Amino acid sequence: MARTFNGTTERIDFDNVLSTNTQPLTISAWIFPQNVNRATSQFIFNGSIAGGNGTIFLVADNSIATGALRFFRTTSLVAMARTAPANTLILNKWQHIAVISDGSLTGANNFFFVDGAGFVSSTYAETVDGTGVESAAAGNWNIAGRGSDNLRNLQGFLAHLAFWSRALSRNEILQLAQRASPLTLPGNLKFYAPLDGITPSLSLVGAPAITTVGTGTVLSAIEVRQPTRRRPLAFLNFPWNEVPDVIRSRDEVVAY
Repeated sequence: MARTFNGTTERIDFDNVLSTNTQPLTISAWIFPQNVNRATSQFIFNGSIAGGNGTIFLVADNSIATGALRFFRTTSLVAMARTAPANTLILNKWQHIAVISDGSLTGANNFFFVDGAGFVSSTYAETVDGTGVESAAAGNWNIAGRGSDNLRNLQGFLAHLAFWSRALSRNEILQLAQRASPLTLPGNLKFYAPLDGITPSLSLVGAPAITTVGTGTVLSAIEVRQPTRRRPLAFLNFPWNEVPDVIRSRDEVVAY
């Protein structure tokens, strides 16, 4: 399943999940871009604070290189930025994308993967080291847009967007590109948005509150392999149908 975003009025906003300053991280998603030639960047994911200092964002870019992925960490002075090679994103095609960061402001310490494959460092279109202070993220986070307006919303489909507070290994990225569920890599998984329901709902205490949801259409598209279900140790003596589900697979952003 996947969710469509029209590029103008549809995005998902939710409460801050964690502080991202100096935080290693991985962002992973399936994307089907329908427009990669707009003059402005289209936000895939955005985590920010008021005023912007401390924002992290992953975008479909057209300013540095046509149809490229770009990742930012904004600071009080010069933002850290890295841009993948041109034509990273292919129009009207499903691709698995991921970015990993070690949490520093060194541009070369951020890496993109498309369909499980990385890029030679010399082929990156942009590598900028950040300077100044990266503040703790405290504002709303956004999927397929930014919280301040709808001027840079994504046009296309997204599915199975996930965020970890660690840099996944290359082998783990490859597993995701081979359609493993993010739930099969639970270590430091901070949230997981399957994006397969009309209105995402919350299933766990402490999950981020959804504040804005677009009306994009949900369609059958990307299915992933879910983790093997096992009885928790505390329920070994209970029939399986009496074991409570703590992770559901539809209509939710799951936070840990």
